[in-house]
Amino acid sequence: MSLEKLSTRISFRPDLLSELGSAELKYFEWTGYPSKSLPSNFCVKFLVEIRMRYSHVLQLWEGTQDLVNLETIDLSECKRLVKLPDLSKALKLKWVDLSGCESLCAVHPSLLSTDTLVTLTLNRCYKLKSLMSEKHLSNLQNLNVNHCFDLKQFSVSSDSIKMLDLSKANVQKLYPSIGRLSKLVWLNLEADSSRESRLEDLPDEISCLTSLEELRISHCRVVDKEKLHVLFAGLGSLKRLHLKYCKQLFELPDNISALSSLQELRLDRSSVEKLPTSIKLLEKLEILSLQKCKKLRSLPKLPLLIKELNADRCISLVTVSTLTTFSVKMKGMRKHISFQDAIKPNECPPLHNQIMEDVVLAMKRAELCNLFVRSSVSVCLPGSSVPSVPGSSFKYRSTSSSITIKPHDPSLSHWLGTIYSVVLSPAGFSMVGAKIGCRIYRKNAVSGQKEFKTTWYSKYIRESKSDNVYLWHGSSFDGAQDFEFFATDSSGTGPTGHNWLKIKECGISLMCCSNSEFQSLKAYTETVPEIKSELPSAPFLPLVYGNQEAPVDLWVESEDDQAFDWTFGLGACILETLVMLMRGGEYYEW
Repeated sequence: MSLEKLSTRISFRPDLLSELGSAELKYFEWTGYPSKSLPSNFCVKFLVEIRMRYSHVLQLWEGTQDLVNLETIDLSECKRLVKLPDLSKALKLKWVDLSGCESLCAVHPSLLSTDTLVTLTLNRCYKLKSLMSEKHLSNLQNLNVNHCFDLKQFSVSSDSIKMLDLSKANVQKLYPSIGRLSKLVWLNLEADSSRESRLEDLPDEISCLTSLEELRISHCRVVDKEKLHVLFAGLGSLKRLHLKYCKQLFELPDNISALSSLQELRLDRSSVEKLPTSIKLLEKLEILSLQKCKKLRSLPKLPLLIKELNADRCISLVTVSTLTTFSVKMKGMRKHISFQDAIKPNECPPLHNQIMEDVVLAMKRAELCNLFVRSSVSVCLPGSSVPSVPGSSFKYRSTSSSITIKPHDPSLSHWLGTIYSVVLSPAGFSMVGAKIGCRIYRKNAVSGQKEFKTTWYSKYIRESKSDNVYLWHGSSFDGAQDFEFFATDSSGTGPTGHNWLKIKECGISLMCCSNSEFQSLKAYTETVPEIKSELPSAPFLPLVYGNQEAPVDLWVESEDDQAFDWTFGLGACILETLVMLMRGGEYYEW
């Protein structure tokens, strides 16, 4: 017969396949095939692809077939499939998907002896107990065996494999052969969140994975300082490291500095008590997550490129070396610091004040860089009132959700920026997925109509059981007098109709300086190498209100659709210079 392709997703009598008999089929697709196997006289010699998703097959056929043309097998979601046929003659086989084959206990050894195999997917093969190959494969690139809950033994090696997903597989033993995966860039060994990993050891050969860029390990009792010291020595290409829920990990080794490419480190819910001082040498580290590290007592100085620190619910934290590194390398960066439900102001006032002083410095530094590139800092701290910090008190505050301020003082000509602060109480409800913002109102000088714009806190609100303070910064209208804080649903389309977020208090800090101070600080800024290196190349523009020169009123849209006034960015350099190196210099407030 000349039929080359058969594809059906509708009712079709299986016995008709017998009539096809010797048909030279190349492509066979039958979703939901109802029989236990293919007919004994079904010709597979010419098949290139066989796709039988959601079928009722227990096996495809008996014995060994001539499969010289077969390249693709898709038996995904065949929940009754118990075994695979001998595939030793499938000399062109490249792609096999067995995901969701819940009754499959083993794969035929021939499958892992095929040098042409590129992708093998075994996700959710719940009864699969072993995946072992004695042959070192040449072309296997992608191997996924996540959620194989009964998988106890694993040993597969390949010259080409790039991604290996063993998450939630409960593997008990990894063999040294894993060190031969020379091109592996992604390795996931995360256990199921409801149980601890059964992994008995991490082979030292993992340190031989010189191309590895992402390593995920969680709920693993064999991860400790000594083991990591061995692994870190050879992982210079690693960019992302997850060591979450590792209960035996109390400390990281000093040689973490060997991870010279590391950009993201997540230690959430681990038992880590302190971080090594050598962490500051990780010049590319941008994200550090320590969420619910309840034994963590101290934070050392962090790397200069850090842009996100999450220390939520680190309830034992008593020492933070400094957060001034958040003030450096600011241009074009969006930085976030969170100590939600961690450091209570009444329990450790000096630490709380130090953190506030450092984060306000970072906000001012961001305003310096807002000339042409959007930079921002957002902060969350525990607390039941708008904070007070030397040199940056919130002169305007309210126990409602709105604030009205006095008109602009004409003697203070250069406007530097605005810091927004709001205290939220959970009011007994979940807080997941909410956003908070502030509407800023002014009267249009020409039309006399009231107009407004909105500034947003950059992160979604996490669930909390206590009061927390949220701070962010940005520009405002020249002449703005009314500020209204509000909470919205996750879409940010408008205020919620629920009382699950209670605004307990809010505050505004607005800063300006005189013309003479502007000129002196401008000159001083240009003499400081560190600050000058991050300033845009454009010269300072005179921004004098009143009769001397016309005000600049230029608006652009940032990536998150928040408008900001260049006036603020330019003016920020005035204050930033003073604060950055003199710390505590005077400035004026409204």
